[in-house]
Amino acid sequence: MTQPPNPVLEAVLTRLSAPRLTEPAPGRHDLERLIQAAATAPDHGRLRPWKLVAVTGNERARLGDELAEAAASPEQARRAATKPLRAPLLLSIVHCPAPDHPKVPE
Repeated sequence: MTQPPNPVLEAVLTRLSAPRLTEPAPGRHDLERLIQAAATAPDHGRLRPWKLVAVTGNERARLGDELAEAAASPEQARRAATKPLRAPLLLSIVHCPAPDHPKVPE
């Protein structure tokens, strides 16, 4: 007996990396659905110790400027400045722990 195809597993197994991504980025509705799916992961104590930050448009260049400023050499700075421009949308996950929680250690 064969299993029915699993589209999610198939997508993971056939995924390809690309050095640059092109427009369009996922729309707000699609992004919210993706985040909703990711948020179903177990969260001990329902603390939600994370925040998502979407970086788009000119904010990507500003991020590149900050990365370049932190680089150790001019060559690293040049490369760092262009990295955020390789995709129309960047998602940052920021860890926001709940220190001194009575039941959930940081």
